[in-house]
Amino acid sequence: MNTFNNALYFLAIINPVSKIFFLSGYEPKLTFRQVLELSWKSSVAAFLMLESFSLLGHNILEKVFRIDPCALKITGGIVVFFIGWKAIREGKFSSSRRAPCAMISTN
Repeated sequence: MNTFNNALYFLAIINPVSKIFFLSGYEPKLTFRQVLELSWKSSVAAFLMLESFSLLGHNILEKVFRIDPCALKITGGIVVFFIGWKAIREGKFSSSRRAPCAMISTN
C-alpha cells in the first residue's frame, strides 16, 4: 500500500485530474473512506511540493544544479519555438474541417 500511496502522490503533481480516473479504475475497488483519504493526502503532498519549489526553486536551480534562470528561459523558448514550428509544418494548426456555420444548409 505504501508504493500505491507514493505513486498517487506523484500522480497528483503531474496531473490532478488523472488522479480521479486512476482512483475510479483502481482494482480492487477502494471504499469511499480510502478514496477520500488518498485524495486528501495526495492533494496536500502536491500542494506542499508546489509551495516548497515555488519558494526554494530559484535557489535549487542556482546553488544545486548551477543553472542560470535566464539560460533556462532561453532554452525553454527555443524548445517551444521548435515544437510550434513542427506543428505548423505538419499542419496541426490548420483546419481542413469546415466551419460549423458552413455545415448549416441554407436551402
